[in-house]
Amino acid sequence: MISQKRPTLTLNGHPGAEDDRPFDLAVYDVLLPCRRFGIEHKVAVLGRVSLTAEFVLRLLKSADGIPEMDAAEFFGFDRRDMAFVLSEIEGPGYVERREGRLWLTSGGLALFPQGAAQPQLFDVEKRHENVGFDLLSLAPVDPKFLDEF
Repeated sequence: MISQKRPTLTLNGHPGAEDDRPFDLAVYDVLLPCRRFGIEHKVAVLGRVSLTAEFVLRLLKSADGIPEMDAAEFFGFDRRDMAFVLSEIEGPGYVERREGRLWLTSGGLALFPQGAAQPQLFDVEKRHENVGFDLLSLAPVDPKFLDEF
């Protein structure tokens, strides 16, 4: 019996082990079932003051008229840190300095809802978005047929 050598397909005319690797023969684009949904939601938007300034406001709500250096010591701030935090809440008129003490202004007191110890430092915004979701499920489910109809 004579064995015949079968022809070998080569890439670029050079047979070799480095050419024996997978390659893309074709690429298909598939459209999946998809639907766009309108979603309405509310978002709390922060931004009036930083978290550090919020805690200074809380301290002043519980101990209004505290000496500025006592407040700095309470938080472990040096003069520069305290000046930075106070500039953030003094600028909008939430706090005023008098005789080395810190006082909440009427604007600062207005940040606190009636009887609350925490200031309300956020606004709630209504938003509407159109979001697309694919309707393809890869989870196994029992098929339900329309035989009844």
